[in-house]
Amino acid sequence: MNSIPSLYLLLSNYSKEEIDNAIKKLTIKEQTLLYFKYGKDLNHLNTTTWKVENQKNLYHVIAKLKRIINGEKRGICYSNGKVIKTIYQIFNMYSKEDIDYIISLLPKEDKDILYLRYGADLEEPNISCWDKSYDNKFKRIIFKIKHLLEDKKLGKDIIIPKSRILTIYQIFRNYSKEEVDNVLITLNEYEKNLLYLRYGTDLENPTSSFWKKEYYVEFYNKLIPRIKTKLIKNRRIKNEIIKINNYNKNSKIGKIIIEINKELLEKENNILIDKFSKEEILLYILVQRMDDSYSLNDLEEFFEIDRKYILKIVKNILNETINLKCLIKK
Repeated sequence: MNSIPSLYLLLSNYSKEEIDNAIKKLTIKEQTLLYFKYGKDLNHLNTTTWKVENQKNLYHVIAKLKRIINGEKRGICYSNGKVIKTIYQIFNMYSKEDIDYIISLLPKEDKDILYLRYGADLEEPNISCWDKSYDNKFKRIIFKIKHLLEDKKLGKDIIIPKSRILTIYQIFRNYSKEEVDNVLITLNEYEKNLLYLRYGTDLENPTSSFWKKEYYVEFYNKLIPRIKTKLIKNRRIKNEIIKINNYNKNSKIGKIIIEINKELLEKENNILIDKFSKEEILLYILVQRMDDSYSLNDLEEFFEIDRKYILKIVKNILNETINLKCLIKK
C-alpha cells in the first residue's frame, strides 16, 4: 500500500469544495502537475512515471493551495497578498447597527460599489468582480461613510445627496458595450429577467420600482461574478485568436495552422473551450496530425515551450475526450 496520500487525504483539513475552488485559481501548468500526480479525479496516485524533480514543484503547488484556501477565509487578494477588510472591520469602532444605518442612506451608486467589493451581505470580500477603476470611487465612499458616522455620533443632521444606480455597462466599464452584450445574450432566462428588473428591458434605465431585497444576493454574489468570468474568458479567447493569427505564416507549422484555423474557430469544434484555451486545443490538434512534415521538436521551437508541457496538455485533453468524437476531423 502506498504511503503517499491522495490530494484530498493530504488536504483532509479542508472540504472537497474548498480544494476544488482553490485548484481553479492555479495556473494550467500547476493544475497539470496535480492531475499528472493524482489522476483526473485527484484521488489516485501516479508513481510509475513520476519523476523526482517534479516533487519539489508539487510541494510548492500544495503549499499554494493551502495559502489560497486559508487566504480566502480572510479575504486575501492574491494579486498582491493584501488582506481585504470588511466594511465592519474598517469601522470597527462603530456598531454594526450604526454602519448598516449609514449604508442604508447612501445612494444606489455607492451601494453598488460596496456590494461589488463585499457581496450583498457586506461580509464577503470579493475581488473577482473588482476593477482598479473602482478604487477612487471606493475611497470616496469610505471617506463619506467615515464622516457620516462621525456626524451621527455627534448628533449632527445627516444629509446625503441622491445619485443614480450604476448600469451594467458602468459596472463593467473596462469592457466595450459589444463585449458585455455578447455575454448577456448567453445568460439564462432567470438571469436576464433579473437584469431587466434592475435596468429595464433596454438595460439603460436603472430602476428600483420592482427591485426586492432578496434579489441582492442573486445579483451581486452570483450574477455579476458570472458575467465577469465570461467577459474575462471571452477576452482571453479573443487575445489567443489574435496570437494564433499572428504566428509566422511562412513557417511549415504556420502554414498548417492556417489550414486548420478556420475549423478551430468554428463553435461546433470547440467542445472543450470551457476547460482549455485555444492555444492548448491547437497544440492538441497539431500533435494529433503530426507526420513527416513536422516533429515534436518543431512544436517546441514554434511555441517556445517544453515538450513535457505539450504532452501533458495532450494527455489532459485526451482524458476529457475519451468518450467524445475526435475534436476536429482530418
